Amino acid sequence: MDSFILMKTFLSDLQFSSLTREEPSVIQASVIDKIVNAYYSKESQPSAGPTDLVTQLMQNDAKLMAEIESLQSTLSVALARMRELELQNSELMKRVLQLQASPDRMAGKTRSAQDSYVLTDDLTVHSLHMSPLV
Repeated sequence: MDSFILMKTFLSDLQFSSLTREEPSVIQASVIDKIVNAYYSKESQPSAGPTDLVTQLMQNDAKLMAEIESLQSTLSVALARMRELELQNSELMKRVLQLQASPDRMAGKTRSAQDSYVLTDDLTVHSLHMSPLV
């Protein structure tokens, strides 16, 4: 439809009766450029038949699946790292509680290292319980 309108405009612009000497070549060049651009843009976009659409959908599906797999592997790595950090945190908490228990024993308090481990184990279970499963 656009090609028809452009062609009609081009043909009407070819009638030079009301135009000056310099204008026709500029107008003709711009109209010819528009027609050529419209032709090539139409040519570069092949009509999509059912087979082409299925192929495009399959390609898009393959791209999406690859992206999903990439995101899943990234998530798995992140979860594994998070578990490592939780275990390190647990070990650090045990060490902190041990260090806190040491001055208490020297001061004659009855807190034992075993109480510290029970508290740390509770913290470990709680932190691992909160982490999402893979």
